[in-house]
Amino acid sequence: MDGKQARKTKSSSPLGLLFDHGCDAVNVMFGSAGWIVGLGLSFHHDPILCTALILGPFAMFYIPTWEEYYTGEMILPLINGPTEGVAGGALLSLITCLYGTAFWQSTSMADYFFDNESSSLPFPIRNADIQVTLA
Repeated sequence: MDGKQARKTKSSSPLGLLFDHGCDAVNVMFGSAGWIVGLGLSFHHDPILCTALILGPFAMFYIPTWEEYYTGEMILPLINGPTEGVAGGALLSLITCLYGTAFWQSTSMADYFFDNESSSLPFPIRNADIQVTLA
């Protein structure tokens, strides 16, 4: 039973909490790996983006879990990882399914929002760069 449902029905336990958070921690790892593959990134060419995609979700998981340990309750903001993060991952997977990983390596979104041609950056801003920045 999920932790939120267990708290609603007053059937939560320390062992259930440990199991729920353990499963969530493993899910974060697989979710991050899925995003890296879905965006067509590699540690060889994009070490900073890959590191951000691994450490960002881990931090967003670890800090509320740590807070819950010390306060005894988990208070999630209106926009949070378990809800919007999962929806964002599903949307990323759907876009990759429809357009392939080449979409994330192209600059179509950056060309729409920025003047990528006259940018002072030594490299063009890719769609994957925008996605990782917003994630």
